[in-house]
This record gives sequence, structure tokens and C-alpha cells, in this order.
Amino acid sequence: MKIGIVGGGEGGTEIIRVLSGLSNVELAWVTDIDPKAPGLMIAKENGVLTKQDFLPLLSEEIDCVIEATGVPAVKKSLIGNISENTTLIDGKGANLIMEIVQGRNTLIAELKSMADKLKNDLETLNKNLQVVGDAVKEVETGVQKLRDMNHTLQTESKQAVVSVDRTESVLSLIKSISHQTKILGINSSIEAARAGEVGKGFNVVAGEIQKLATTSNSSVEEIEQILRNIKDCIDKVNQGVDGTTDVTEKQAQASENVAASLNQLSLISKEIKDFAEEIVAID
Repeated sequence: MKIGIVGGGEGGTEIIRVLSGLSNVELAWVTDIDPKAPGLMIAKENGVLTKQDFLPLLSEEIDCVIEATGVPAVKKSLIGNISENTTLIDGKGANLIMEIVQGRNTLIAELKSMADKLKNDLETLNKNLQVVGDAVKEVETGVQKLRDMNHTLQTESKQAVVSVDRTESVLSLIKSISHQTKILGINSSIEAARAGEVGKGFNVVAGEIQKLATTSNSSVEEIEQILRNIKDCIDKVNQGVDGTTDVTEKQAQASENVAASLNQLSLISKEIKDFAEEIVAID
């Protein structure tokens, strides 16, 4: 649609700005008796034909002429010279258009203001998300370290149990030897008694052997009790490690879920921010 505008004042200027942004409208020309009228300046910047006299332009084919001066004489001149195929929008219609334009501009200004505030809020939100994201990463790092420590502790606990089992085997052997030594001492005492005066010295040795066997057996029993206590402690440690591992895995899963949610929230925030920037850029 080809449109001509008569009047490059404040109202005409607003109409020019609106029509310039419409793809299906061709602004053919703008006229005003004042060569420095703001509407003429804007029209020239957009490559639109500008004149001070509209009458010569009415002979050209044009779909619509907007009379934006509000001057009765101008309207009368247009009615007397306009083609039957051309629609004339007079001052009242132009005023309506200008009110619509002003309402649009006010709405756009409010939208821009809200969009600008939204953009700033989203920037703050993104910064906070970054801080929270960094904190989550630190938690994940700590969880991984705890996992490694638990794994090391479990491995060392198993090795300790193996060592205790081996020690018990050695103690069992010592206990057996001690028992055999004690029997040997008893037998030696018997033989020494049979030997009479000759076997007195050997009898003393046999007694010492029995004492050594008794002492060794007592020490072995004490060590066995200590080893049982150690195994009990290891079992409790393993139970604690198992519980810690379970908590650690849950914490790791929770951290992953939080990280995924933060990432999704960041993407949504970016989309809204981009949309807000588009609104701010509206002319």
C-alpha cells in the first residue's frame, strides 16, 4: 500500500515512524510547508520523497493520503484535488492514528523498562547461579575425595583382617608348640625323678621348660584377646565406612541433580534474557 502524508509536525512524525516499520506499507512521500519540519528530516533519512507542496503529488497513483496538519484549508484542498481511487484520512482520523501511535509508544516504553529490569535481574540471577554452581562443584570434589578415602580405608581394613588372621594362625602354632613343650617338660621331670641324684640338675631344667610353656601359653591367650578386640574394632570401622559410603553416594547423586537443575535454569534464564534484550531493542 502506497501512502502519502501531508504534515511533518509532531503528529505526522510519529505516524512516519510507525509506517516506516511496516513491511507491507510504502511511504511514497511527505510534505510540509516548513522545510525544517522534523517529519521531513526523518523522511529524508529513510529515503522518502519530501516536498513543501502536496498538490503536484496528488496526480500520481497513491492508495491513501493522511492529512496530519489539522488545518481545515488543507483538508479542503485535498478533497478538491484527490483522486477518487485514493482514500483520504483527515485530521480526526489522523488524530486517532496518533493516539494509537502514542499508546503504542507508551506501551513499548513500559515494556522496555520492564524488560530492562528483567534483564538486570536475570544477570544477577546468573551470577548467583554461577556462585551456587561453583559451590556444587566444590561439594562434588569433596564427595569424590571422601569416596577415595572410604575406598582406601576399606582396602586397608581388609588387609588388617588378613594380617590378624595370619597372626592367629601363627599364635595357634605357638600354642601347639607351647603345649608340646609343657608335655616335654613333664616327661623330663618324670625321667629326672627316676634318675635320682644324677637327674637333679636336669629336673631344674625341666621345671624351667614347664614355666616357659605356661608363660608362652598365657601370652598367646592375651594376644588372642587383643586380636579379637582389634577385629571387633575393624568390623565397627567397616560398618561406619559402609554407612558413610551410602551417605556419600546419596550426596553425590543430590549434587548431580542440583547441577543439572542449575544448568537447566541457566539455559532458561539465558532464553528469557535474550527475549528481554529483543524487547529493549524495539523501536
